[in-house]
Amino acid sequence: MNDTPESSSNDLPTDSSTPETASPQPSDNLQPEIFVADNTFPEVQPPNSKFLIQLFVVPGLIVMGALLLVMIPKWLNNATDGNPEDYLEELEHTNHATWQAAWNLAETMRYDKNIKIKSDPVFADKLIGLLRRQLDDKNQITDDKAVRLRCFLCRSIGTLHIDNGLPILIEAAGPERDFKELEMRLFALESLAELINTLGPDTLHDNEELYKVLHQASLERSEISDEKKLRDQLRVRAAYTLGVLGGEQGLNQLEGMTSDSFSDVRYNAANGLARHGDERAIPVLLEMLEPKIVQGTENNSVDYQRMHSGMVISNALRAISLFKHENPTADLSEISAAIEILLKQNVNADVLETAREVEKTLAAKPVE
Repeated sequence: MNDTPESSSNDLPTDSSTPETASPQPSDNLQPEIFVADNTFPEVQPPNSKFLIQLFVVPGLIVMGALLLVMIPKWLNNATDGNPEDYLEELEHTNHATWQAAWNLAETMRYDKNIKIKSDPVFADKLIGLLRRQLDDKNQITDDKAVRLRCFLCRSIGTLHIDNGLPILIEAAGPERDFKELEMRLFALESLAELINTLGPDTLHDNEELYKVLHQASLERSEISDEKKLRDQLRVRAAYTLGVLGGEQGLNQLEGMTSDSFSDVRYNAANGLARHGDERAIPVLLEMLEPKIVQGTENNSVDYQRMHSGMVISNALRAISLFKHENPTADLSEISAAIEILLKQNVNADVLETAREVEKTLAAKPVE
């Protein structure tokens, strides 16, 4: 292709290598040549909106995106590198940024560098006292920002390494005073699971209040569209927390939840039973290992359904490994057969790799 742009007939030659032609000799019979403008060039139009967008808006968005890429990591670093005591002091002052400070506190509490403060009873009591005042303030029950604040306070209390916060988390996970507090109950149940795991489940098997609140949450149901999903999620989290807690009472509650109408509740219940080597998990584990026929729904796309199916199978495989570790002599022949079928299916490569590893684990003879 010739890189030299084509020139029109009106252009003057610019290449010095082009040989010059002899100029015509003047003549008395020649009249002056008159050049008349043609319509070669288009009519000048004012810029349209598309042109303006390309010229100003698009470059502006690119610059803004670049700034965000720089600023967001800095903001996150500032949020996670702060001092928990500073955030707690900020939380003592009620203002529009209070819930943000609570979020920052919850994030900083997860870092190992703050492990000492997690065991500080003075700090814990201040944190618990703040949530106590929030719960006692009846004017704040339905305030969105106050509810969000209580959610993140629950999360922070769940990271403690002492049991001071257990009673108030049990209270926060109990029956709500208003529909808006359902979100706080979800956070409280998640925080209970974390705290139980930290304190050691065996130390809490005689805590009747704890089992009671988890049992209440495991029975939550509603046919009201606005509430149904949240009530379902309460049962999901109750099943998970009961799985962490264990104990005879907890495992018996999980057995009942394996027949729940909501699949995620059944799956968490089975995972919880498997964590303790309980054979009552096997029927639902077999259900979880079946590749689902993926179809899009009104609320979820085909891609989401496929991803969810893969997650369910992966969770089942991890639960089976835990089961085998806790109960190496259990008869898992049905599980082995289901994994053999799974390996022949068209599923995610990572799932297949995990399935092969679990198959080897099940085939290994228990150490005597």
